[in-house]
Amino acid sequence: MNFEFDMTIWDVLDELSESPPTSSLDAMWDCLDAELENLPLEAQLLTAALAFSQIADILKSRAEVLLQDTHDRSDNML
Repeated sequence: MNFEFDMTIWDVLDELSESPPTSSLDAMWDCLDAELENLPLEAQLLTAALAFSQIADILKSRAEVLLQDTHDRSDNML
């Protein structure tokens, strides 16, 4: 996945939520770091908390897809 430099963390998270479950999250961490860099402490904490909540939702969805794929493959082997 190729992210543009002017994308916000929210843009990146939106794209990640629709990307394949095996796509890398590396660019998202870089974007989050850049987003937090110039914010005051309270805004950093709020932004990070909201981002982590969305990241958890993305990871949960990815895990569900991967588990379903594994379950489907094991059913086909029987």
